[in-house]
Amino acid sequence: LVGRVVTSVSVSGAEGRGRASKPATGRLRRPKEPPSEPEGPCCMATASWGASRAAPRAVKLTYVSVAMQIPVAAVSPDTGETMLGKAGVVRFDVAPDTSIDTLRELLVAHFAITPRKSVTIRWWGKTLEDGRDFGSYRVSDGAQLEVVLRSRSVTDIDQLARAVPLRRIRVQLLAGRSCVIVENVSPSTTPRRIKQTLVEAKLLEGLTKANVDTAVLYFHAMTPLLMPGMLPAMDDDTPIEAVRAINNDIFLIKFTIVKDERK
Repeated sequence: LVGRVVTSVSVSGAEGRGRASKPATGRLRRPKEPPSEPEGPCCMATASWGASRAAPRAVKLTYVSVAMQIPVAAVSPDTGETMLGKAGVVRFDVAPDTSIDTLRELLVAHFAITPRKSVTIRWWGKTLEDGRDFGSYRVSDGAQLEVVLRSRSVTDIDQLARAVPLRRIRVQLLAGRSCVIVENVSPSTTPRRIKQTLVEAKLLEGLTKANVDTAVLYFHAMTPLLMPGMLPAMDDDTPIEAVRAINNDIFLIKFTIVKDERK
């Protein structure tokens, strides 16, 4: 407001009662409206930033990245703390119509995450929910996502076991990270049968009929947090229901490489 505004009101006459006449002196200046978008270069090459939004608006989407630290099966001899193996930043190719469920499956497979842990995916502090895709969240290209792992409660694990029947397990080398999938299993399947399937399908390099008798399976609900020497070996003829295995559980295996004496 610039200058002085004087307003006169006429109270005589029916037509003029209660009406304000035009200002006699002074003038009104409309305040300048702030721009809807900030000026200057954008802070992200593939996104625009708005003050009314909590995250960038994606222009295109071809991949996202995830950085995680996975506990390894070892404990520091000095401090007794669980050692962490840094996985680094892993890139996953996605599109706007890629579902959050699809990325979760890729994370579980790549990082060998046990089903006894829940996987929460976040971006800019917002949890990405199942049943939606990246386009609905306007995720920017190359965005780095936050992944939170939490141990499920005993009640949650029991509910998961009832909801999803035991049909497959994963087998991982004791000193490795990647897993192989063994299908068509049931609670009555034994470790002996699992090892036979691994040999017949040639799922593990180095495991053959010559050294299958040296192979030992291990399982524990807290396997990543234990030293290899602390893992209980499974009896070959005891069904896996004895350890209360659930679908997609991870079993560890160790075997001895037998050299070919004919060479």
